[in-house]
Amino acid sequence: GDEKSTISRLEIFSITGERVFESGASSLDEGVKSLSVNSSAWAAGTYLMRAYTPKGILFGKVVIN
Repeated sequence: GDEKSTISRLEIFSITGERVFESGASSLDEGVKSLSVNSSAWAAGTYLMRAYTPKGILFGKVVIN
């Protein structure tokens, strides 16, 4: 559908708990699983994503090769 989930804040953390990315408010399509962030400076590995929405906090995983 055309419904949008408004993400008020997006944070990405390294596996050690360091915050490597934080974004401001943006509107994303429902069900978006990947986002374009400048990750060239990040070490390879798994990162944890936290997105704040009006419906609650969404958690996800980001893998950098």
